[in-house]
Amino acid sequence: MTNDNPTSNELQTLNVQGATSRNIILTGLVCLSVLGLTLALLYQISASNRHGFIDRANNDVTLISRLIANQTSKTLFGLRQLLQGLNDATETLLPKDKSYPSSIQQLLFRLKEANPYILDLLILDRTGKIIFWTGEGTPPAVRDRDYAAAHLSKGHQGFFVGSPHLSRTRDATWFFGSSIAIRDNDGLINSIIVATVSIAYFEAAFANLTRPNELTLGLVDDSGTIVFRLPTIPKDANARIEQMRILARQGLPETPFTIASSLDDRTRIVAATRIADTPLIAYASFTEESILAPWRTELRMHIVIATVATLFILFVTAWLIRGQMLMERTRHELARLAAVDPLTGLRNRRMFMELARREFDKAKRYDTPLACVMIDVDRFKDINDTHGHEAGDRALKAIATELARHARRTDILARLGGEEFILLLPETGLHGAFVSAEQHRQRIEELSIPLAPEPLEITISLGVTELDEADSSLDALMSRADHALYAAKAKGRNRTECLPPCTDAQPNADVPAD
Repeated sequence: MTNDNPTSNELQTLNVQGATSRNIILTGLVCLSVLGLTLALLYQISASNRHGFIDRANNDVTLISRLIANQTSKTLFGLRQLLQGLNDATETLLPKDKSYPSSIQQLLFRLKEANPYILDLLILDRTGKIIFWTGEGTPPAVRDRDYAAAHLSKGHQGFFVGSPHLSRTRDATWFFGSSIAIRDNDGLINSIIVATVSIAYFEAAFANLTRPNELTLGLVDDSGTIVFRLPTIPKDANARIEQMRILARQGLPETPFTIASSLDDRTRIVAATRIADTPLIAYASFTEESILAPWRTELRMHIVIATVATLFILFVTAWLIRGQMLMERTRHELARLAAVDPLTGLRNRRMFMELARREFDKAKRYDTPLACVMIDVDRFKDINDTHGHEAGDRALKAIATELARHARRTDILARLGGEEFILLLPETGLHGAFVSAEQHRQRIEELSIPLAPEPLEITISLGVTELDEADSSLDALMSRADHALYAAKAKGRNRTECLPPCTDAQPNADVPAD
C-alpha cells in the first residue's frame, strides 16, 4: 500500500519553495507597482512641466507685446500732439508776412531735431504737393503715399498712421507716415501736416531689450505688413504675416495663440496687442520648439532616471534593505558632521543654536537659571602671524580639549568660529557661571602647548551673563555675554567679566561641578 502523504522534509521543501515563489511573485508585483507608479508620476510631472513652460512663455510674450504697444502708443500720442501743435503754430503765422516761409521752415527743423524718431516733417497743400519739408533738394511727389491719399481721396478724419514705405530721397531707409488734415469750415482740405517716422528708430529702441533666444517681436498693420521685426529680416514692401491679417479682420484674441508662421514655417506662440486708434498691432512670439526644448531635455532626463530606477529595482531588490541601512548610517554620519566643528571636534554654531534654543525655552518655561559664557582666545592673530596657522590650529584644539574635559555633561560647549567659543550652563546662575568660567580661564592659562623653540602659552578672556526676565530671545542672552567679553578685553584680557557685574565671586549653591 503506497503512502501518498508527503514526508516532513518534503513538506518543509514545499513550504520553502512556496515561500520562495510567493517572494518572487511579491517582488515582481512590487517591481511592477513601482514601475507603474514611476510611469504615472513621470507622465504627471511631464505634463505639468510642459504646461508650466507654455504658461511662462504665454506670460512673457503677453508682457512683451503690451510693452511694445505701450511704448509705441506713447510715441504716437506725442506725435499726434506734435502735429496738432504744428498746425496751431502755423495758424499764428500770417502767410502774408514776409517771414512766413522761413519761420515755418525753422519751426519744422527745430521740431525734427527735438524728436529723433522723426525722419522728416512735411506740409502739403490741398492738392498733396509738398510746400514745406525738412528734407534736402527738390521735394518728391507724395500724393500717392497712403498718408496723403487717406485724406485726399478717402476722406480720412483725424490722425492717420500708414504702412511702411521705402524712402524716395534716402537710400535704403524705411519709414511709416502719420498725418492730420487741416480743413476749413466746409470740410475742404487746406493742408496736410505729415511726420515720417523712422522704422530704424523703433528697431534700435527695442533692440536694447534683453531678449531670450528664439523671441521675435515687432509691429504689423491690419494688412499683416511688417512695420518692424526683431530679429530683423530683409526689408520688403510685401513682407507680411498672413495669419495676423486674418486675425486682425476677425478680431485679435485676448490671450496668446498658436500659428504656423508664414515667414519661416515654424509653429509659434504669439501674443498680439492692438495700439488704440491705429492700424498697428504689437506682437511678440516664441517658437514652440524653443519653448519646449528645455522640457524635452527634462523629459529625456526623467526617462533615463526612471529607466535606471526601474532597472535598479528589478535587479537589486534583494539588496534594498542593506542599501537602506547603509544610507541610514550615512545620513546619521552626515548629520553628525554637519553638527561638528571639523577642527576642534566641538559642536559648531548651527548645532549650538539648535540645542541652546531648547534650553532657553525650557528655562523661560520653568523659570530656572541659565548662564552663558562667551570665550575668546587672547591675541590669536599674533599667534598666527608669529608662529603660523598650524600653531594657531594646535592652540584651538588644545583649548577645545581642555574646555570639553572640564565641562559638565549638561553644558553645551561649541566653537562659534575663528577663535571664539561659547558655553551654555543650564541650571546655573551668574555666580556659579563666573566661578566655572574662572576655573576654565585658570586651566587655559596653565596650559602649555609644545612648540619649537619654546612652548606656546595662551590665555583667554571670558564674558559671563545669566538669563534675565526681559530676555525675549537667545540672541539677547548671547549679546549680553558678548558685551561682557568686550569688557574683559578692554580691561586687559586674561580675565572674566560679568554682566550685570558680579557682587560676589565666591561659589555658592549653584556652582557647577566638573
